[in-house]
Amino acid sequence: MKLQKFEADNMPDALRKVKAALGPDAVIMDTRSVRRPGVMGLGARECVQVWATTSPDAAAEMPAVPGGNGGNGSSAAAARLDTRLLTALHTRLGDLEAKLDLLTMAAAYGSGAWASRGAAASQLGDNERAAALTALARRLPVSGEISLGDTRVVALVGPTGAGKTLTVAKLAGRFAVTHKARVGVICADGFRAGAMGEMKAYCDLLGVPMSAARDEQEILEALAGQQDRDLVLIDTAGASQRNDRQLAELRALLQTAGADDVHLVLSASASHGACAEAVKRFARVGATHLVFTKLDESPEPAEALAAAIGSGKPISYLADGQAVPQDLRPADEAYLVDVLACEPRHADARAAGSQAA
Repeated sequence: MKLQKFEADNMPDALRKVKAALGPDAVIMDTRSVRRPGVMGLGARECVQVWATTSPDAAAEMPAVPGGNGGNGSSAAAARLDTRLLTALHTRLGDLEAKLDLLTMAAAYGSGAWASRGAAASQLGDNERAAALTALARRLPVSGEISLGDTRVVALVGPTGAGKTLTVAKLAGRFAVTHKARVGVICADGFRAGAMGEMKAYCDLLGVPMSAARDEQEILEALAGQQDRDLVLIDTAGASQRNDRQLAELRALLQTAGADDVHLVLSASASHGACAEAVKRFARVGATHLVFTKLDESPEPAEALAAAIGSGKPISYLADGQAVPQDLRPADEAYLVDVLACEPRHADARAAGSQAA
């Protein structure tokens, strides 16, 4: 059979056309991006062009690419369009495909709005549902607990209202009480009314020293005053991911502080789009990890958590309540399964246990 040309807006659509026309034994001879001029020069757009056949001997018919541009060339080894190839191609499609895959899988077991976009949860058996949840959890990168020996200065950043100050208090309590570490806190949030007082109240309750810092010079002075601490936590002012000036100021502050890690705090009740945008934009200030808060308030936490896929930034902690320091735990696969399933949080389990006692 001679070579056939298939065009589509993207690679997945092009491959579907190939498989529909030539079947699973089709051989991909070449892929390339081509530009279509539109009407009278208007509406030009890029599209994907795939040349395929059921006969590898058809390579000699492969047309040259005008101007030397284009794809892989006819000399490239032919690849058979079987299940393994489709899997490999899907993997290489990148972050967007992975996120869409997670959202599609979530629809299969979800509730509420997602259930109307996919199969109802009742259509999956217990084993299938457990397997789907575990697969989802494994797609989410995690880092686990902050390592005291390797990390001394940790800054928390994020949009306004995400819960940075409460998360700093939880981390301070976790390391001071549970790990018996010498913890110090620097409050660099001089913009939000009452932020200093709120942080001071938490620190007094936990027996942790706090320093205030409103600019880069005061950050250096505060760090010098806490040189004996095993871990120094920096609480920063909330910043909009769309405000370039705020992000630039925050970046300068963190560079002065020499933060070992920068944890981006995001609310699990926010939309996937908002979280994904924040992850991308806060990369400019050096964000290295993700913390998701308000899991107890989110009906569909998977939508927010999906922003971690392909970001290169692992989830470090998950917060699911207001109690300090109890309602914060390092991210792990087992707990992520519970979170994605919207199961009752561990805080509720503790409360139930206390009542029973």
